[in-house]
Amino acid sequence: MGPISGFPEWTPAERIAELSMLDTIRDGFERFGFLPIETPAVERNDVLTAKSSGETVRQIYSLSRLTADVDDTTTDVSLHFDLTVPLARYVAQRYGELTFPFRRYQMQKVWRGERPQEGRFREFYQCDIDIIGDGSLSLMADAEIPAVIVDVFSSLNIGRFMIRVSNRKILGGYFTYLGIPSDRIMNVLREVDKLERQGIDAVLRGLGKSGLNRKAAEDIISFVTKAGTKEEVVGYLSSLTVNGEFEAGIEELGTVVKYADSFGIPAENFSVDLSIARGLDYYTGTVYETTLVDHPGIGSVCSGGRFDDLAGLFIGRKLPGVGISIGLTRLFSRLKSAGLVKVDKATVAPVMVATPEPGDMPRYVDVATKIRQSGINAELYLETGNLGKQMRYASKKGFEVVAIPLNSENGETVVRLRDMRNGNEKEVGSQQLTRELTRILGRHKIKRKSES
Repeated sequence: MGPISGFPEWTPAERIAELSMLDTIRDGFERFGFLPIETPAVERNDVLTAKSSGETVRQIYSLSRLTADVDDTTTDVSLHFDLTVPLARYVAQRYGELTFPFRRYQMQKVWRGERPQEGRFREFYQCDIDIIGDGSLSLMADAEIPAVIVDVFSSLNIGRFMIRVSNRKILGGYFTYLGIPSDRIMNVLREVDKLERQGIDAVLRGLGKSGLNRKAAEDIISFVTKAGTKEEVVGYLSSLTVNGEFEAGIEELGTVVKYADSFGIPAENFSVDLSIARGLDYYTGTVYETTLVDHPGIGSVCSGGRFDDLAGLFIGRKLPGVGISIGLTRLFSRLKSAGLVKVDKATVAPVMVATPEPGDMPRYVDVATKIRQSGINAELYLETGNLGKQMRYASKKGFEVVAIPLNSENGETVVRLRDMRNGNEKEVGSQQLTRELTRILGRHKIKRKSES
């Protein structure tokens, strides 16, 4: 009997690799001054559905006790489907305690009742950052978000990536210009958002089902697939006369592009793509999607945007925000399948201390303790077994060094250090043990860095 479909369950080696990615992402977020928070896994239903479409609502997992009483109030709560809506509630309730602009990061599991398939899960980690303003929020914040993405994905070292940016006001203004009723614009945005995943023909059919005639649908496809450098696309948009909403979107997009240059975001990692729409209802301006250039089949690995009125649902103040989310579980699983993430170690300790003579265990404990006290993680082999069995265990788990305590000489334990990478061995006294281990492990780190 395996785990329930859509709920991932990793081996220790896989979990170690996933945690390494989480640590790298956290380090990147903190480099830009984002502060950690955590919200409950459960929110009230009226909070979760305050600004959600029917499609999102259908994916929410309601919560109740297995043997709930008739008057059990837990039926009014559900597992959160993302971290942005809980953030809006958090900021509204703690408004008087926070310092604005409020910069937060949050790394938690979320739950969505969608159909499980490769790279899509019902339970998964999200890694979010957001900047929330009080009354207003500079577009510099929209431009800084891609700088964080560049830092994080460069540190993850998973290949070339492209951050694509657009603005929902441009699309909303253009759709209004085409005569699309306001109550249909969100449906049209969701169809456009499927363009990369499903292709032009499927989106044309979806737009037709949304009530658009063929000419309007083709005009939309032609508009959102406009290609060129970011400057060329912004220039093209500026040459059009559409309406006020459209022009406001162009001005915001142009400002973000200009400021992005000041953050030093490389051109090979940043582009304007009008097909980026984002399907969630609460985005109101800048929107982002990030993909891996050499592995487009993985899809979006980081997305988000600006929301000007989400927190306003819970407090009588305007608290605009902008942020992005990395779906870590999905990203990790796809990178693992593509061989872009190494899953080769089933240990968090680089050193194993062998126990060749069962009667000498107190001395072996002393050696392991000395190594740990020096700041190096070490596992002590506690079972009975000859040295050959212990070495096979060490090789299978992926230890970098095996320390084999030998007989004492003049009261000092001599330890043989075997480098599991190349088989080299060296005998040292207990006084030199940790210094030599540090040297060997440091050499491993240098080699791994150069190999990557």
